Amino acid sequence: MDIKYDHRFFIDADIRSQQRFSQISSLSESEKNAYFNEVSHNVNMLSQNLDFNSVSQHINMLYQSLLKGQETLIPNTVFENRQFLDNLFILIGNGNLCFITCKLIARILYYTTGLGQCFHRFIEPLFNIFLANSQHVELDSVTCALCNIVYDAIEFDFEGIDDDHPITKLAHVFPNAIQAVQNRQLTHSFLLLVRYLSIIDARKNSFDKYMLFFISHVTKGEVMANNEFMRIVLWTLYDLCERRCNYAIEYIVNSNIVPYLTEKMKQDNCIFAEPIIAIFYQIIDHSDQELNISDLPFDIPFIFHNFLRISCDPQNPNPTPAIPIQTGIEDAIQYESLQFIHILTKHFPGFMFVNFLKATIRDDGAGGIDFMNLHSYTYKAQLQVLWIACELISANQNDFLDPVSLELLLKLILSLSEDCGDDTRMYLAIESINNLAANFYLQGKNDFIDQMIAETGAFDFIENMKFSDNEKLAHAASMYEMKDKLYEIKMAQAELEQKYPNLQNIPPEMTFSSDDSDDFKIADAVDDDDNTNIKVPSKIRFVYQPK
Repeated sequence: MDIKYDHRFFIDADIRSQQRFSQISSLSESEKNAYFNEVSHNVNMLSQNLDFNSVSQHINMLYQSLLKGQETLIPNTVFENRQFLDNLFILIGNGNLCFITCKLIARILYYTTGLGQCFHRFIEPLFNIFLANSQHVELDSVTCALCNIVYDAIEFDFEGIDDDHPITKLAHVFPNAIQAVQNRQLTHSFLLLVRYLSIIDARKNSFDKYMLFFISHVTKGEVMANNEFMRIVLWTLYDLCERRCNYAIEYIVNSNIVPYLTEKMKQDNCIFAEPIIAIFYQIIDHSDQELNISDLPFDIPFIFHNFLRISCDPQNPNPTPAIPIQTGIEDAIQYESLQFIHILTKHFPGFMFVNFLKATIRDDGAGGIDFMNLHSYTYKAQLQVLWIACELISANQNDFLDPVSLELLLKLILSLSEDCGDDTRMYLAIESINNLAANFYLQGKNDFIDQMIAETGAFDFIENMKFSDNEKLAHAASMYEMKDKLYEIKMAQAELEQKYPNLQNIPPEMTFSSDDSDDFKIADAVDDDDNTNIKVPSKIRFVYQPK
């Protein structure tokens, strides 16, 4: 079946990194032209007055000819023929030709880019066909056609999907239709269609039903027996958490599936670890409930030991993973794990440092300092580790940091930021040093922190940054002189964040701007553009693969 697929659902890292089709067609120019001409000819045959005695033959000829391109994309203009589209619309209403026409539509959309926008008027009749034929053996052809139409809308016109859009209306009513097919065997196209529609619909009543559908399917036999099904369900739960954070997370926590997910994370060579850890990240970062980290069954030691190759035992700094990991996905799991440790450290700095992170600060054997096996990571992963170190020294309640650990962390942050040429790293370092100084000044430990900042070289780093060509860095460095006032401003910012959990909802007039000389904004230094989080469905990256 020609289904448009989300790249994350493939286990194989090589497939997941591929674009839809190769940019270099396997066909020569002459072969490609012949291919396009044959497809165009068959389209023209279906653009004439319909002869129902021969139309099935023409449908089949076009359907088969599309396979001859060896996964070569076809220009949309080949199919943007009004009479051709009108004839397809008529054919889906013909009981004898409906299903073969749906297969043709699905295949056309599979071999084009964004053409689904020409098929929005097909949505309502296709949905009616779906309802009327819920037990038909060929129902999957209808589901696949709908799936690819909805996919194109999400990928190429998400901002245009308003409340009156046919796809929005379908998303609102589709949960009520799920019951009609609940006794059928689960298919890729149906599962993907429900996924895509759930991303579009954010209404509470419908959202409840989508959440219940995917939560219940985590433990369904058909899903548990099919790795691709399981990945679709898990990544969709993650995406729904992104769409409506607090509400979706409440469902997940109250459903008591977290212990099951923790065990699932460890099974089948850890192929489900990436989406599961991403869900755990959302639970920590957006839960409305007061969480007791020591009671949550995340198995943090397992994540350290197996996914980060970190031991909290100083006598065994480089543990061998207890469970093998699927080849090709180690880096993705490692990065997701680092993000999870980062968010845990942000919310529970004392707990994380005392129980896990303190033991990972070590001499690297070359006169430097290692933290969480930092030097074995990619650049992107190193940035996450730097961020974790910055979270520790920036914590409001920092009594868990002994002087030796604090000094080592400061030196580590400087070693990763000073003269690195990376504005992001330098900005993180400056802000964390500012926060550290502000916290100690509030505690009346001015002399202690001034001496440590001077002896570690942090003061010289700040002074040099005042003359940076980057105005943002220079301004942040200049704010160090306001360390006695920064804490008050920081507390006011924290109060705003508590009042408005979603920072995007803070009224602009109530935020602190780092561009104002009298105010200073304490905030995350950089957006993480490289993570796998889906903030807006239109940013979903897909790979396409026929089934």
